[in-house]
Amino acid sequence: MASLLAPLAPAQQHPSAGPVSVKSVRYWSLGQVTRVAIETSGEARFRTESLEGPDRFFVDVLDSKLDIGDRRPQTIRVGDALVKQIRFAAGEGKTRVVLDLNRKLDHEISQLANPHRIMIEVRLPGSGRTGVA
Repeated sequence: MASLLAPLAPAQQHPSAGPVSVKSVRYWSLGQVTRVAIETSGEARFRTESLEGPDRFFVDVLDSKLDIGDRRPQTIRVGDALVKQIRFAAGEGKTRVVLDLNRKLDHEISQLANPHRIMIEVRLPGSGRTGVA
């Protein structure tokens, strides 16, 4: 007797098929520079904004889900000369990563692959670019 149920082939992943996962948020304090890496499961669309009172900078990873175990808002204490803490949470189809800053700072953001990540570099105003890796 032939089976009426055939095994299904795995779905092909396409960059625009479904949300990207935010897999980790890490930072490095390098004296005059603080770098933050938002690791994602693929190429991500994002938007950024700087706010004052208190000074902070955020990245919204669009069409994403937080995939870091506990899905509640999380905080990473940094406590270096530039960044007080990093907060992140998911909601409304995006993941927001907020850098609470010690003062108004310059920033640079880039997207890298292998692994996929959004890199944020913050530094003192006028201190120049150090390069994101």
